Amino acid sequence: MIPHRLTEAADKAARRYDLLSQTFSALYRRALLSADFGSANQSPALFNDAYENAGLYFERDKDELAVLSLEIAENAHQSALAKIASVDSSGLSDEALAHVSETQTYLSNEIAAQVHRDIAHMRFSLQRAVLDVSMIARTRQLDHRRAQMAYVMKNTEELELQFVDRRGRRTPTRTFVRSLYRQALLSIHNETTLHALADHGIETAAVMKLEDGVEKQIDRISIHDYAELRAGLFHPNSNSFLDVEIDDV
Repeated sequence: MIPHRLTEAADKAARRYDLLSQTFSALYRRALLSADFGSANQSPALFNDAYENAGLYFERDKDELAVLSLEIAENAHQSALAKIASVDSSGLSDEALAHVSETQTYLSNEIAAQVHRDIAHMRFSLQRAVLDVSMIARTRQLDHRRAQMAYVMKNTEELELQFVDRRGRRTPTRTFVRSLYRQALLSIHNETTLHALADHGIETAAVMKLEDGVEKQIDRISIHDYAELRAGLFHPNSNSFLDVEIDDV
């Protein structure tokens, strides 16, 4: 079922990013324990290591996203053609392929922006730790290494990586990336379906919803109203999706 497939794919993407987050946390923890803690070159070195690992993540994720996006688009296209009973056996149109590509680019850019935010937060957290250790050493009259260990013993929690929206609401990065992925993949399914409908002169689409394991039509919309209705009907966790309205074909 379509909602289950999208959720499965988004969960896998979130796990891939979570591995990167764990790498960032490990790099940060290593920096806190390093004999070079507080040195002038430590922060740039941490920055470079983080981006090197981020680059490896993007290489893997880019390939996964390309395969997944095309799979979802082709499945939506073929499903629509079958329900329209079209004799057209051609693949995705150039317009549909271009739209899939643009959605992939948007998703990659959003995730890249979050990577930049996470690395910036990690670097800023190290800067704050250096300041705190300096204050411990000066106020308690400890040598730098003992002050560093005192700080590490007191601050045992993992580095928190989050997305902060304009209202100051905080979402764990893993959850944010999952939402980005699911929203983008749902858009690919819906908008490929719209392309197939438009190509066959059909101006309405069925809004389907998965309820208790059954896909049911809950509404119909004009394909021209999709952009306006998209945010409300098809949020990241929505069990709704677009399909061909069989009765009108």
